[in-house]
Amino acid sequence: MIIQRIYSRLWTGGKILLVPDIAGYYYPKSNFKDFFTHNIADGFSITYPLKFGVKAFSWRHLLSLVFILALLGAGILGIFFPFFFWLFLIIIAAYLLANVCFSCRIMVREKDFRYLFLMPIAFACRHVGYELGSLWGIIKACYPQRS
Repeated sequence: MIIQRIYSRLWTGGKILLVPDIAGYYYPKSNFKDFFTHNIADGFSITYPLKFGVKAFSWRHLLSLVFILALLGAGILGIFFPFFFWLFLIIIAAYLLANVCFSCRIMVREKDFRYLFLMPIAFACRHVGYELGSLWGIIKACYPQRS
């Protein structure tokens, strides 16, 4: 309920108080499991406000959800139809290629060979976790709340 009030105030001309004396600190997750669960929570918090009639995202937030659903759909249909099996493989190959390319760029920029192996895992945790959370938020938003 508090999320609904915050978003409705912002969209109806409400104001946000900015105080320069306030300091915020960010503590990154120290392992992939915590990073993955954090991304699930991020994805959920983007789509669940739809239950209250609040759109808290832009459509680019759902782009990787479309990717995951296309991958899942092609994988399931690939069991029955060869075309979709090949589509599934093409989608996976394109993702892996992009993943490795961006990991290489980060490795070169940071001058640390470990990034070549760590960044693909981090990218997958981000994308899969975020979209599983988004999907779960949409599912939860569609069901009536129990009393």
